[in-house]
Amino acid sequence: MIQWKKYDPRKPVSHIPYLVTNGDYVLKAIHANYREVGYTWGDGERAFLPDVTHYAEINLPGEVDQ
Repeated sequence: MIQWKKYDPRKPVSHIPYLVTNGDYVLKAIHANYREVGYTWGDGERAFLPDVTHYAEINLPGEVDQ
């Protein structure tokens, strides 16, 4: 089961991939400081995702928690 967390801009660790959603779509994104808009979600291809409501850490079966 995916453990979704309500998005709080102070919470996610930056520069690692997460699953993110706005309630309609699920995408892979990175929370980072983008020169054009400051800290927000981006898809790595220059598209910013300002309407993210929840995020989840990506952990594949067999991976060890760090």
